[in-house]
Amino acid sequence: MQKNEFKIGIIVWVVVFLVALMSPSPASAQTVSVPVVQEESAGTSVVFTTALRKAYIGLQGGMYHDDMVQQSDLTVTLPSGLYFSGWGSTDFTNQKNYGKEFDAIIGFSYNVGEVNIDVNQQYFVLQGYDALNTNAEVSFRSVFVSGEIYFPARMTNDDVVLENGWAVNAGIRKDFSKGAFGFSFEEGVRYDSGAFGYEPAWIHRGYLGISLEMNSKTTFFTGVRLTQPITNVTDRSRFVNWEIGISRTR
Repeated sequence: MQKNEFKIGIIVWVVVFLVALMSPSPASAQTVSVPVVQEESAGTSVVFTTALRKAYIGLQGGMYHDDMVQQSDLTVTLPSGLYFSGWGSTDFTNQKNYGKEFDAIIGFSYNVGEVNIDVNQQYFVLQGYDALNTNAEVSFRSVFVSGEIYFPARMTNDDVVLENGWAVNAGIRKDFSKGAFGFSFEEGVRYDSGAFGYEPAWIHRGYLGISLEMNSKTTFFTGVRLTQPITNVTDRSRFVNWEIGISRTR
């Protein structure tokens, strides 16, 4: 049964990939990832986003915190495409756990025709250690390919094991809008070499989201993400994570 589901999923992914590649990308209705600079003459933007999520699931499908978390970010993007961002996660307890995290991010994003190029450097402040993460992504219309490199920056707990690692991602993102409503779709695969001590694995990641533009500056959104290992591993499993949040633009 699982083999048949996997084959069907691959076929659907390929069909959607080809459709997205041949069709023009509509204007974004709601974006909660890195900013995209449309024109160099655009003014400085400030975006604050906060979301309540069922749990904190890492990009590689690892369970960081199996309880509700509030995760927020503030991003300032300059007309040149240079941006600065602070991202934070917290649970609703006073305990030290992996639900609590702070990331400082600096990056550059720019469009060359229909191609967007984004590079950024992140510094993770985690429980027991800090880590550095270098990222680069190239996207064309709705298709994206990215790479990541992880390495430890500072250890504060001798019991924590942090491994160097890298990851590559590929997939599609599509945003549709109809009046005040927006619809977001993402489908992709990820290979993780074993960063943070996880087993090397292929991971499937999918997302469906709905947004409502409450006014010209405020957007309400909700969505659900599926994370599922394709490789047979023992430290990750299939997980569905819901979110509900709000985004405010200055």
